[in-house]
Amino acid sequence: MVEGLLAEQEEQALYNFELTVAVTLQEAQNYFAKEKYDLVLLDLTLPDSHGLHTVEEVVKAAPYTPIIVLTATSDEDLGLAALKKGAQDFLVKDETYRKVLIRSIRYAYQRNLAEQEIREAKELAEFATNSKSSFIANLSHELRTPLRCSLSLSAML
Repeated sequence: MVEGLLAEQEEQALYNFELTVAVTLQEAQNYFAKEKYDLVLLDLTLPDSHGLHTVEEVVKAAPYTPIIVLTATSDEDLGLAALKKGAQDFLVKDETYRKVLIRSIRYAYQRNLAEQEIREAKELAEFATNSKSSFIANLSHELRTPLRCSLSLSAML
């Protein structure tokens, strides 16, 4: 179904999606171990996993990769729980039209890029803070050392 929604020539030319399909959680985990993916479209019912466990396992296997749950289950509580576990969107297959799916993919991808920029800026700020603290500690040590020596010399005189 997803392949059909995304495979239309017009949409592929506009957005250039490349799909890798895994039919089991184990197969998906093997893919994640070999390669980084821009986004995961996740069905909550797989032969070897179902429900929120599937979301948790995908988040562990592919951290910082946006996940869109695309499932036949229309349970809103399950959808909210999936979002709390790390999914970025929860779409019901029967209610999902091509444009909605593509928009959700694009938005999730862009949100992930923005979050990556925030993580990198935070790491840079933490590095700068640590560098500043280290510099001040070294400078303080260097300033105190000669002062102690000069105080000792003056005490001798």
